[in-house]
Amino acid sequence: SMLYNRSDSLKCLEWVIFDEVHYINDPERGIVWEEVIIMLPDYVNLIMLSATVSNSTEFAEWVGRMKKRHVYVISTFKRPVPLEHYLFTGNSTGTNKELFLLIDSEQKLLLKNYELAVNAKNSRLKDHQQQYGSKQRRDYLNPNQSKTLWTAIIYMLRDRQLLPAVCFVFSRKRCDEYLSLVEKLDLNPAEDKHKIVKFFRQALSRLSDSDRQLPQVTSVLEMAKRGIAIHHSGVLPILREAVELLFQSGCIKILFATETFAMGINMPARTVIFDAIQKHDGRSFRELTPSEYIQMAGRAGRRGLDKTGTVIILCKGSEVQPIASLRTMMMGKASQLQSQFRLTYAMILNFLRVSECPLTYMVRSSYGEFHEQKANLRDLIALKKLQTNIEQIKVLLDKCKNCNNEKLNQYYEQTEKYWSLIYNIQQLLQENVKTQNLLKCGKIIRIRYLYETDLPAIVLDSSHEHSKKQTISVLLIRRKSQLNESLTDADTILLKESNGILVLPLQTWKQDDPYDIQNEDYEIKNISYTDILDITQNSIKLNLNDVLFGHLNNRNKEDYLVPNIGNDTSLKQAIEQLRIIRNEFSGKSGN
Repeated sequence: SMLYNRSDSLKCLEWVIFDEVHYINDPERGIVWEEVIIMLPDYVNLIMLSATVSNSTEFAEWVGRMKKRHVYVISTFKRPVPLEHYLFTGNSTGTNKELFLLIDSEQKLLLKNYELAVNAKNSRLKDHQQQYGSKQRRDYLNPNQSKTLWTAIIYMLRDRQLLPAVCFVFSRKRCDEYLSLVEKLDLNPAEDKHKIVKFFRQALSRLSDSDRQLPQVTSVLEMAKRGIAIHHSGVLPILREAVELLFQSGCIKILFATETFAMGINMPARTVIFDAIQKHDGRSFRELTPSEYIQMAGRAGRRGLDKTGTVIILCKGSEVQPIASLRTMMMGKASQLQSQFRLTYAMILNFLRVSECPLTYMVRSSYGEFHEQKANLRDLIALKKLQTNIEQIKVLLDKCKNCNNEKLNQYYEQTEKYWSLIYNIQQLLQENVKTQNLLKCGKIIRIRYLYETDLPAIVLDSSHEHSKKQTISVLLIRRKSQLNESLTDADTILLKESNGILVLPLQTWKQDDPYDIQNEDYEIKNISYTDILDITQNSIKLNLNDVLFGHLNNRNKEDYLVPNIGNDTSLKQAIEQLRIIRNEFSGKSGN
């Protein structure tokens, strides 16, 4: 209301600091952040802080254009305290040495250690099956198993001098459960216990006697004396603040917390533990994004105290998390800032009631409108190129005496009908549940990819989403000149105007069309269901992890100095099989 009413207090305002500015991506609260940035007077200086923004320059450009001021972007790609990322596959004090370094302090991916973690997990599972018989795998632990696991982890951290530690748990209920499981442990000496009792006596002095006897108050105090605490929105604010201060002083050694602890609170620890890498976002369970992981893992490592920070991911299920998911989460690109601006009834009423500036100013100044303006400019440039190409084609047609415009138009119309029909079939495929069962790892399919309309590919994974759109990861072979190829801006415009249907000439491979093996390479790409032309009946035996091992080893050999790891021959065999299949397709087309 201060901004809408142009309160006199704003005249004395010089600086506004936006900590964790990536909150502008929040679907619910992001609009408020954007609204405040737009409505602040131009003379107010802004400082925006975040550790997980990949398009900071673009965001700064928007702020600078809107405020008509210079914006300085100060970035660093090096942490003061580097992180080491581990996988923990143990489940008891007898196996608490199963801690495998996956990414070292120089950000090198150690695939060999991942393979060791998988082998350790599989070996123990095999021993269990031999002793107790083959049973259905369970990816959850009962209370006794959880108690044994957390006891082993805490003792391991204590023995390796990796305390204090923050254990991120994506459920308030599980935070409370884990606290009760380790209630018998004691990590604090008598001196720290005395400090904690004295601190709580002072902190709770303003509460009444009845309030000081609340179950949560007594429980938090008793566990804090043992060096263990919880932190989530269900804890009383005064207790949360007390826990934060005690953790900062080093009296709390183990803290079970939800992800809100990583937002805007300067509470570095020696170690960060992830109870899981999946969370429920209010709609469904999904894996952590790189930004979320960076935000929480960044709590590890205390400047001036630790040479490195330790991040540990618990592998509690029957299997170690897939290497592709781990690599994307740990080494992926942070999410970009995106506008969540939308007109609300409250905003419209406020503008009509008190605001001096028109509502259209708010809309034109939004971050989303800034993107639209840039996109329109790109489209205009591409449109001019397209018009130039059309004029050149007209000149060629005028010079060509044998060209028949009517036949060309007929060919185009028939081709457009063909691709429209294919597109409709592909959409039906995507909606069919049976399609998911068909597209298993190793399935041979024919796809349309960029400007190629009949390309054999091998399905690697069809179980992930990209930008809320179901995608399929495939292995394909292309000429080196075509690698990293993309559609031209002009064709991108045509795709928008034609509902995603790009009319391409039909290709027919000739049997004698030579393939230069030395001049081609493989690609692993994500495609959509609408790119599938045919799902064949053929499949090849393929191990996804082995293929990914070979791919990462091949692509990152110089960066990560990784020797031959895993079954590299799986990738080579898959490529050879793909070449054979391609030649078979070519032979059929030629006949």
